[in-house]
Amino acid sequence: MDDAESVARWLNVEAPALGAYDTPPAIAGDSSGGNLAAAVTHALSREGTPPSFQVLIYPMLDATASLASYDDFAEGYGFSTHKSQWYFDQYLPPGVDRCAPRVSPLFDEDLSDVPVTLIVTAACDPVRDDGECYARALKEAGVEVELRRYQGMIHGFLQMTGALEGSRRLHRELGEWMRQAAVQARRAT
Repeated sequence: MDDAESVARWLNVEAPALGAYDTPPAIAGDSSGGNLAAAVTHALSREGTPPSFQVLIYPMLDATASLASYDDFAEGYGFSTHKSQWYFDQYLPPGVDRCAPRVSPLFDEDLSDVPVTLIVTAACDPVRDDGECYARALKEAGVEVELRRYQGMIHGFLQMTGALEGSRRLHRELGEWMRQAAVQARRAT
């Protein structure tokens, strides 16, 4: 997390020298990267330097694995509830508060400063409810958020372009959404 925040802060400062637009860089991540993206977005937003937008693809936002989809899709869909818990166990030191917003962005109580957000979920995924509950919380906080659930898809389908039309469709739709969000961000500055 510290490394991700450091890189994002560096990029905010250096982006113009790298030939980027004058708007702040955006942030995106999938799975555990979605966790890092959401937590970094929160940190930057609170510092007054929010990303232009964020994209979270089947993000792991609840280190307690307590939502219904963790039971509904616990096994048999590739990525399992056990595997999700194992990943968090590798990442988190013993004794850390798994409900802390820096660990589980889903439990952040103040989301009002988060930028425009796209959240993608897979219908058959233990972490599906993480993203969908987070989308509702963002909306309740007044954040412009779009939630897209991909029916029949499983965790990790973003990388399955050779096998799944849903993956190819996701890539097309991500490109379209991000282009539009970038244009809106440039118009707002």
